[in-house]
Amino acid sequence: MKILICIWGNYKFWGEVSYRYDDETERSNTTLPLLYKKIKPDRCFVIVGDTLVDNLVAGGWKPNSKIPEWHYELCTKIREDVNAFINEKLANINQKCPYEVMVIPAVGRFANAACEGHPRNFYMVLYYEIFRKLRNLIENEKLLDNNVEIYLDITHGINYMTTSTYSIIRELCGLLSYFCDVMFTVLNSDPVVPGKVAAEGIEVNINETEKVICSPEFNVVKYPDSKYLVPMSSLLNEEKKEIGNQLRIESFSHEVEQCYAFFSAARNGTLLFMYYFFPDVEKVVNKIKDIIEKFISLICLKNENKLIVCQKVLIAPLIKELAKILLFAILLKTKYNVEAKKEITLDEFKLLKELYESEYAIKSLIENELSKIELAVKNQSAGSLQNYSRYAILKGYEKSEKAKKDIKKRDFFAHSGFLDYRTLIKKEGDNIFIRAEEEFLNKIKNTLIKSIMKASM
Repeated sequence: MKILICIWGNYKFWGEVSYRYDDETERSNTTLPLLYKKIKPDRCFVIVGDTLVDNLVAGGWKPNSKIPEWHYELCTKIREDVNAFINEKLANINQKCPYEVMVIPAVGRFANAACEGHPRNFYMVLYYEIFRKLRNLIENEKLLDNNVEIYLDITHGINYMTTSTYSIIRELCGLLSYFCDVMFTVLNSDPVVPGKVAAEGIEVNINETEKVICSPEFNVVKYPDSKYLVPMSSLLNEEKKEIGNQLRIESFSHEVEQCYAFFSAARNGTLLFMYYFFPDVEKVVNKIKDIIEKFISLICLKNENKLIVCQKVLIAPLIKELAKILLFAILLKTKYNVEAKKEITLDEFKLLKELYESEYAIKSLIENELSKIELAVKNQSAGSLQNYSRYAILKGYEKSEKAKKDIKKRDFFAHSGFLDYRTLIKKEGDNIFIRAEEEFLNKIKNTLIKSIMKASM
């Protein structure tokens, strides 16, 4: 599947030039028609900021700030205008694919309007929106059935919006690469001096500034699970207090811990606990959705010498870490049918080894431990494993030997989580079932979570 992602500033100010990409040219005031012709994408996403309110105000539009949905209406109006522009530019393109315009809260000051806030909110909301788009492609469009090619066109992007989009896409490409081959290409045109290039008839090259086959990467930082939204530091104390009273969102600390434990289990190759700590995806997604919606509901309007769209709160970076973890869980469920359960077969673990093809050390540890389990079961007499037995007993340790109360971090990770006195095994027919001793699950969860790098903020 080919996915084209474009980050745009204000298209109203783009002049018409002749763009060249490889051996083909197209005269337009956007790269989009030529990219459609050459790339032939299966899906296209165009990202813009709500800063395009400047165009609406210039055209005489006024928001109805008396209704709670005023920002939704603003984004709808911006989306309609961008859609009209795109449809006009793609009118002569035969091979069209579905496209979608994403309007994200942003910051900037312009001639007719301004958007105040923090660029981090753009990053967090965009992360969530791209997570939603990828989830849909994974679950409903069979994204993992073939190789994936992702093209990011930054030709028309501006400052933090460009760097934020690049950072998100690059990171999520690393995540997808555990499950399929992903090629990531960044496109950017030659610099254009308004008016001069068009007047001199110069062709503007669209350059592939980065083109890589992505390597699997899955890194998460542990942020405090406390405040999901905080009032902007620029607000007056009274306003902070008033806003703070509206920020009460029911804590979901248990689900957050579950997500972190799941991540650590996956990152360290402790396969058994990827199942045990598999997150409640829908519950966490709904919590993130509530946080984003609360953030948007608190965006207000101010009228000074121009219209100002004003963000009141800052979204906690925890949100994007959770989105990343949830996407990995969705990918695991889709490709390997991994889900929350307490009995897992040896064959299921063998299949999951594929995840670690690029991480030789982890894969070797897993293979070694699974081989030892298989050998321990093979050495038992027929019918002796109809009920669960401790792994230690299968290996010939004394039955009377007591398991130590502590979980040793080194032993836990060195044996891929299959600890002798914490792992239970049985055999039914040709299937070997493995489960954990649940009395020690909290200690194991804490061991996993403590291995995650903590944020400095």
